[in-house]
Amino acid sequence: MTIDFITKENPQKPENSEHINCDTEFDWTIEMQEGTISFTSVGYKQFVRQVPKLLATQKLTSIDRGGLSFDRIAFLIILQAT
Repeated sequence: MTIDFITKENPQKPENSEHINCDTEFDWTIEMQEGTISFTSVGYKQFVRQVPKLLATQKLTSIDRGGLSFDRIAFLIILQAT
């Protein structure tokens, strides 16, 4: 899936604010070519796990994707001066 953009709007007080120690939640919208994902949350984090790949096709196999993972570890790019 390709994410076109992510928006957050409509700040409001969560119903359970005293339990989560957060006093503002937002309506999030993730727009993609394939459709829209929307949810309400106090936060959102997106983890990029691999360096982008240029392929000849418009789809990734499970192997190209590196398998299924819910790790919160992102890839690290180290730039070296030449």
